[in-house]
Amino acid sequence: MLNSKVLFISIFLILSVMLSLIGCGDDKTVIIVPTPTYTPTATGTTGPTKTPTPTNTPGPTNTPTPTLTPTSTPTPGTFVVTSSIVASHTHNITVKLSDLESPLPVNVTYTSTTTDGHNHAITLTTTQLLDINNGNTVTVTSSSANGHTHNWAIMKTFAITSGVTDSHTHELTIKMVDLSNPPSAGVTYTSGTTNGHTHNVFMTQVQINSINNGNTETVTSSTTNGHTHNWAITKPLSI
Repeated sequence: MLNSKVLFISIFLILSVMLSLIGCGDDKTVIIVPTPTYTPTATGTTGPTKTPTPTNTPGPTNTPTPTLTPTSTPTPGTFVVTSSIVASHTHNITVKLSDLESPLPVNVTYTSTTTDGHNHAITLTTTQLLDINNGNTVTVTSSSANGHTHNWAIMKTFAITSGVTDSHTHELTIKMVDLSNPPSAGVTYTSGTTNGHTHNVFMTQVQINSINNGNTETVTSSTTNGHTHNWAITKPLSI
């Protein structure tokens, strides 16, 4: 009988514990989901940043400036003629008036000034000297030096035509010797005759020097018959 009670009590306790556990099932069960472990992706090593090489924009091509031979100190009774531009430079020769006005029956040879370490020889025949003296222009070619030659357009005088006034013009003849040896007091030229009259044209030493250096000078004549004329005077160049 005692064993039966003990057994009963044991079963009762077991049932009580089981009911207690079943009652806990009403509570929400928390399920812990493990957080996945991420393996970090290896970051590559960044090398030094290269500075881009700048692109040079080509500039404009510069045309070389020709080396012009400066006019030397003139000698009375002579005039200077500048050559054509070859290999970016020029040369000068000095022509004697005596060679033109009283030419000898032999050729005359002039040696040019030195430019870039060289010079040239220019030969004029008696016929050419007389031709120049008579107011014509003679073009001669020099000897060769450093693989090139130059041309010289040699003239004793050159003519410039005025602007038109009262439907006519006048010619003015400029002496090369005046350009090479400008008088300190200046020089006065008398124009050619047109419609029965002439004009006087005065140029200062400064203006003559400017013309001899390759510039253009505009001068106005004296008044005749109630009008004047303008001359734009430029020294002819060898070509």
